[in-house]
Amino acid sequence: FKSKSKLLRVFLAMQFVLAFCTVIIGVLLLVAGSYWKDSPWGYQPDQTLVVRLDNSEQYRFIKTEAERSPHTLRIAGTVNHIGESLSKEIVLIGEEKHEVIRFDVGAGYFEATGLRLAAGRFFDEALPYEDATAVIVNKTFVQERQWDEPLGKQLRAGEQTYRVIGVVDDFKLIGSAATRPVVFFQADAEKFAYLVLRYEAGSGEQAAGFVKSIWQRLYPEIPFSYFHQPSVFDNFYRSYNNVTSAFNYIAGLALIIACLGLFGLSSQNYASYLKEVSIRKVLGASVRDTVLLVNRAFLIILLIAGALATGVCYLGV
Repeated sequence: FKSKSKLLRVFLAMQFVLAFCTVIIGVLLLVAGSYWKDSPWGYQPDQTLVVRLDNSEQYRFIKTEAERSPHTLRIAGTVNHIGESLSKEIVLIGEEKHEVIRFDVGAGYFEATGLRLAAGRFFDEALPYEDATAVIVNKTFVQERQWDEPLGKQLRAGEQTYRVIGVVDDFKLIGSAATRPVVFFQADAEKFAYLVLRYEAGSGEQAAGFVKSIWQRLYPEIPFSYFHQPSVFDNFYRSYNNVTSAFNYIAGLALIIACLGLFGLSSQNYASYLKEVSIRKVLGASVRDTVLLVNRAFLIILLIAGALATGVCYLGV
């Protein structure tokens, strides 16, 4: 009977370890999600409208029309867009290979998105041939290379050698706000997949409505697909919140099951102590001493389970 009781206590401890682990993970997910959502963007997304293109020819026609709006400040085209799409590239610096995040963007992209220049210059529409072999990097790229003076440094991508002409501040690359080394290359206009429009503060709806009217007039058979930059990570956060909610439900269910097991085992344990408890009460034992006598083993189980769950989660993180 004693060996059976010990086995039940081991199973109970395992239940609480799993329950505590799910609770800890759920709390960590909530904290991380809140931190990611409130983390700085590294640029000003509030005045940026992004239009998804079906082909690069649409960019030229829509840009010409959209520039007539008094609300338009800047328009640029791009192959990849922050928060929507990116690619990876292996670059060579000397003989060392480095994996970086690659963006192929048109001149004016930095101004249209509000990315901040830390050193050097952006791509210039007046220097298309010079900038064809130029790149712009972020601060994380510079820090990982330990460059004191990044401007003028060279790197290779494919068969082409590029020269660093500018450095931008780190920015929110993905929903989790993790920083990565980034290299911007000048894109070929024939490959543009997005039109990025910078508009006057407070005129977002007017700018979107104006571009939509242009699109529907030029391409009535194609749905107009666009978004404002502040909403670019909404799908990520929505999915993340669903995962967090699921973990919280699992944690609650695991705790309920573990508590039911604790209740059943403690009831059985109390029955075995009933005679001793009665004698102690007659002899004047306090309620606190009686409770400790009956529940000491379960308190130890909870403490051990909590310590194990904390250790497992710490090592896992």
